[in-house]
Amino acid sequence: MISQIPSTQQLRYFLRVAETLSFRKAAESCSVSQSAVSGAIRDLEACLDSQLLERSKRKVKLTREGEALLAQARDIFERLASLRYVADAMRGPLVGGLRVGAIPTIAPFLLPEIVGPLREEFPQLELSVVEDLTPRLLEALRRGDLDCAIIALPYEIEGLAHKVLLRDPLYVAMPGTGAKSRPAAMSSTALKKEKLLLLQDGHCLKDQALAACRMTDSPTLTAFRASSLMTLARMVERGEGVTFVPGMAVPVFSCCLEDVEFVPLKDSGARRDICLCWRGDSYRQDGIEQLADFIIRNFPTR
Repeated sequence: MISQIPSTQQLRYFLRVAETLSFRKAAESCSVSQSAVSGAIRDLEACLDSQLLERSKRKVKLTREGEALLAQARDIFERLASLRYVADAMRGPLVGGLRVGAIPTIAPFLLPEIVGPLREEFPQLELSVVEDLTPRLLEALRRGDLDCAIIALPYEIEGLAHKVLLRDPLYVAMPGTGAKSRPAAMSSTALKKEKLLLLQDGHCLKDQALAACRMTDSPTLTAFRASSLMTLARMVERGEGVTFVPGMAVPVFSCCLEDVEFVPLKDSGARRDICLCWRGDSYRQDGIEQLADFIIRNFPTR
């Protein structure tokens, strides 16, 4: 018989260990020491009189009891989070905490434009922003760690509600050649003759741009891959090749790069739809939809 009730802190640490299968990563995620996480898990196992994790020097694995508790712990935290959502919703659509995710090829260009005006119009909003790749943002969203996420379509978002904020055309950044010789638009045929610099796997911009140009990624397509658009743009500036750039990045890069020209892709469908997505049953749905409308009204169209 269980004589004690597990604490929310113990369950939170257990969730992070179960999701990362690493005490170190769980501790970093929770901003505590690894010994604090280990101690909390031991206390939780003693409280439940069950072994939840199999530990070795190389790996951490959930036991059968651990798998069962994982589902229950997630449900508990979703219900606890809903208490705050209900309270915030009663105070107003954009009042209280709102956790927003954004991908790296959107965040640097959209967020600086809208965060200031958003705080001015909704001073009681406590905005928290996470920048990460699309798969991890959607996982966090479905898990309940985020309220909404700003991503680029096309992308599989089955089961989530969404609203398109804007259509972002795709450009090619190329070394400056002078206005007279610069093409008005770049075709996929012409692009195949260029040395192409790409983002690493996991960045949806790379896949969306290649699909628009009807090109298939391969190890021989390019010898240089980066995790940052700015890195690629600086390589273009040094004459190392060309790369894909979203339209919303062009004004920013034009101000800080020399001898780089931005040419739109000629191919039809060479764009991405920037959208805000969220769980359809979210208590913050009214506020999230209001946030979407705010971004549509306030992000400068270019």
